[in-house]
Amino acid sequence: MTASNQVVAEGMRLDAEALGGKPTSLWRTTLRRLLQRRSAIVGMAMLGMLVATAILAPVIAPFAPDQVLIGIEEGVKKRSGPCIHLLGCPEDQPEHGQTCHPR
Repeated sequence: MTASNQVVAEGMRLDAEALGGKPTSLWRTTLRRLLQRRSAIVGMAMLGMLVATAILAPVIAPFAPDQVLIGIEEGVKKRSGPCIHLLGCPEDQPEHGQTCHPR
C-alpha cells in the first residue's frame, strides 16, 4: 500500500472512530442508505412477496396445472362445445348463442 493510500485509509478510520466507535462496514452503510429510500423499500417488499409466492406455490395451488378438474367427480359431466350449424353441428340442436340471446 502506498503512503497516500495508507493516509486516506487511516483518515477514514479516524473519522469513523471520532464519530463514536469502530469503522462501519460497506454492507452496513449500503443497507442503511437503501432503507432511507422509499422506492427501495417498496421494491424490496415486492421482491419479498414474489419470493414468498414462489416458495409457497405448492400450498397455494395444490392441483396440477395440466389436470382437468371438471368431470373427475361422480355426477358431474363435461359441457359440450358450442354448436355451429355451418361447421357440422346437427340441425336439431340450437346454435351457439341462440339459447342465450333469442331473436
